[in-house]
Amino acid sequence: MDMNTFEAEVYRARELKKVGKKPEYWTGYMHGLRRRFHGEDFGTVQEHRLWLTSNGNTLNRLRSQGYRDGYGCSRDNGACGTCNLVKEMRDCNNLRL
Repeated sequence: MDMNTFEAEVYRARELKKVGKKPEYWTGYMHGLRRRFHGEDFGTVQEHRLWLTSNGNTLNRLRSQGYRDGYGCSRDNGACGTCNLVKEMRDCNNLRL
């Protein structure tokens, strides 16, 4: 992802969050974008694992889904808990969790 795409996606997510369209989802989405753009320099491995696999209450599930979408998870329709890579402690980009 290049800088222009990253900035445009963050801007779009902020605007959608402002209008009240699933704000928890967009919070997660922006967090996922940052991890995708900055890589391991953004957050810790433990935080990344938690954001990918959160199964808590509705707000946590929305944040987690947004994170997976922003990060670019595409395997198993973003169902990280069932993805073979996660079971092997790797994320969608085959990085160690």
